[in-house]
Amino acid sequence: MKWSFAFVLLVHGLLHVTGFAKPFGLVGLLAAVLLFAMAAAMFVAPRCWWVVSALALVVSQAAIVAA
Repeated sequence: MKWSFAFVLLVHGLLHVTGFAKPFGLVGLLAAVLLFAMAAAMFVAPRCWWVVSALALVVSQAAIVAA
């Protein structure tokens, strides 16, 4: 289940990379990097991956609202 969720996070991050070509692209790129870091943190630091998750959530929503 953890691998499936990590895969979904990676795909979601790739979708944010496409927003890099639009206005506010740096926000999309930051969201993508945070989502990739979140997927990695699930395996590297499973006790505190939620911190990266919270940051990714806020930046992802800002990228979506800005679009």
